[in-house]
Amino acid sequence: MPHSLRISVILPSVMLCLVGASCEDEGPNRDAATDADLDVDGPDADTDRDIDDREGDAESADADEGEADVEGDGGSWQGGSDVSIVGVHWFSGDGDIFDGALPVGRRGWNVELVFGSNDVGHRSHALEMARQGRDAGLVNIIRIDYRPGERQTVPTDRGAFEVWSQEFFEVVDLFLAEGLSTRFIVGNEPMLDGICPRLYADAYIYLHERRPEGIELLVAGPNAFGYIETCASYLTSVDWIGRVADFVGEADGFAIHTYGDPTFRGGECADPRAPCRRPADPFDWGFQHFRDQIDAITAGSGRFAHQPFYITEFNTDINGLGHPDPSDNYAADVGGTGRGWIELAFEAIRVFNEEALLDPDLPQVFALCWFVDRNDSEWSTFSLHDRTGALGTAREDLVAAAHDPANHSVPARWVP
Repeated sequence: MPHSLRISVILPSVMLCLVGASCEDEGPNRDAATDADLDVDGPDADTDRDIDDREGDAESADADEGEADVEGDGGSWQGGSDVSIVGVHWFSGDGDIFDGALPVGRRGWNVELVFGSNDVGHRSHALEMARQGRDAGLVNIIRIDYRPGERQTVPTDRGAFEVWSQEFFEVVDLFLAEGLSTRFIVGNEPMLDGICPRLYADAYIYLHERRPEGIELLVAGPNAFGYIETCASYLTSVDWIGRVADFVGEADGFAIHTYGDPTFRGGECADPRAPCRRPADPFDWGFQHFRDQIDAITAGSGRFAHQPFYITEFNTDINGLGHPDPSDNYAADVGGTGRGWIELAFEAIRVFNEEALLDPDLPQVFALCWFVDRNDSEWSTFSLHDRTGALGTAREDLVAAAHDPANHSVPARWVP
């Protein structure tokens, strides 16, 4: 999201390589055949743990998650974050959501987006909203899409990469100049736009090799629970992100999405802490889908385990704008526990991060951001700004999560 549907649109299967593209798409950890990209010409075809800012002007807006290590005998302290893991996509300006007792720049996260890297209007709006987030003490993550509308994530023509990269970093410079962000997502749910793993990886690599110092350039995750048939083989969302991780080689971090419908399969997936996967399922159909994606990215070998992971979208919807939406199905009492779905989702992330303390092959999740807070478009049935009915309850639960000290940081870990 934002897309009208999260489930992938299935296009006729076509296998051909773009001019100048490699047809040898087998990743180093995959046994699958080549992953040729579809060239679709459509319209316009997301030390010491130094908490000081990377940018002088970012002192009140952006904290360093401690990517440098503190070395000791036989190992080092790595990772960790002093920023609350609680966040929102499209902050509404309602500052009371977050814990004002926390220092500025550590109260949580806000995801904003620039719908088109060449669109001045979208740039200006995103800058305005990022200022609002910074002034509320939040850390901004900025998603930059190639073009607004369909096929928006990255250019489908590699010949357009040079101009696109210039546009992309012009936008980055605008946010850096005001100390508004140092974290930038390359597009949104590329698989939903028909982008195959090799093409997306090539686009990411092109930017990564040219990025300015001091920023995190984040790989965009797929549309959760999706499929694509227009690559060399049929891929699920989990397959897709695993292939991308194979191909990029290096990445500064990942921005993934996960969801869970408490009413799906008669409540079988109600608890976000529990798996929701039957033997024939290709992946987990609930909130724990985030683990499937992380497992595919790390490939069981610990690759990318020291890069930050951000969940930049989560809620109780698994089918885009199709009902039920969070306004219909948010659960204030999950399975008779007396606890709301959001509270349990944050517990699930804390449990994962506790596992990562003991397993150096697992990454840490630094943010869990509700989609959405501000109602900027057609997502009114997702917006916490509504404050009525089920959404009002969801907002109360997010406020409680933001004020829970257990969510205020992610501890560093000792890695031998």
